[in-house]
Amino acid sequence: MKPYANNLEHLLDELSRIDLMVQSYLEKVLESFPGAGDEFRGLYVSEAEIEQIQKNPGIGGQQVVADARIERHKVIEAIIEAIREEINARKIESLRKGTELRLHILSELFGLDPFEMDILLIGLAPELDLKYEKLYPYLQNDVNKKRPTVDLVLSMFIPAIEEKIKAREYFLPDASLRKNHLIHLLEGETNSSLSLISSFIKIDDRIVNFLLGYDDLDTRIGNFSALIKSKRSFEDLILPADFKSKLMNMAIWYSSNKLPLKLVFCGPLGSGKKSAAEAVCRVAGINLLVVNSRVLFEVQSLETSLENIDLIRREALLQNSALYLQAFDVVFDGKEAMNFAEALN
Repeated sequence: MKPYANNLEHLLDELSRIDLMVQSYLEKVLESFPGAGDEFRGLYVSEAEIEQIQKNPGIGGQQVVADARIERHKVIEAIIEAIREEINARKIESLRKGTELRLHILSELFGLDPFEMDILLIGLAPELDLKYEKLYPYLQNDVNKKRPTVDLVLSMFIPAIEEKIKAREYFLPDASLRKNHLIHLLEGETNSSLSLISSFIKIDDRIVNFLLGYDDLDTRIGNFSALIKSKRSFEDLILPADFKSKLMNMAIWYSSNKLPLKLVFCGPLGSGKKSAAEAVCRVAGINLLVVNSRVLFEVQSLETSLENIDLIRREALLQNSALYLQAFDVVFDGKEAMNFAEALN
């Protein structure tokens, strides 16, 4: 199986698969609702639509579909599944060759399953092609719904009502997509208390950029953070030889065993704390994300600081970097520092 040449080729293949699913769902909408071709569809509810809604079985019921239509949809679903399998085979071959595939990286970092990956792709599509700002309103029978709602995603991917209800858990606050700020659920411009399934899905801007291959820091943390490519070596450190040796061996051991290493560097300004952190990162082969703790905790409100902590932690993962909280020992005492360090993991 031919591997992907790069990340973008894989991403476009996945988006093409999603487009086929959107087109397939569009066919079902055109078959199921009278007046679906009405140019004013979504601006009003016609009597014909109400009659059709009354005929539909609703929650817990079974909809009767003509055999010919069922067979056609089965063929289309088989084609889409075959495309998915081909993409997965090419993805596996690409990973063997060391090609970086950002969608796969996200799935590994945040433990996303295939359905969650499809949710991301559904949200990504209108960020790259404005045609979806016409398709999504049409599919949702509302000209104001230019982004996919939770209901649209569930209807497209999960036809059975029992499974739909269970799949709501993917959109709860503690679910991976929302907890890690990969997507946001938004309310409409005129509605302040939408149900969960009526909420709009918006993929986070930093995640859009990450998937497209951009590595700029999240703009929300950019004014107090910087990414450093570690250049310092242990030979550069002005420390006792035995201490440097212990620190270096510790860095090598934790790195080779792929275990997280938590260190608190204490000392006056200019004592080489950041240089020591850089040396550790150089041995580990990773970058260093430096965060100014004074700005993070003293200048901003507590609520903003707590929100930014999640973004900082996520940024460190996306950048494959260690996290260095500068002036941390000034803002917190020793015990508070260790407690907060635990909260960051």
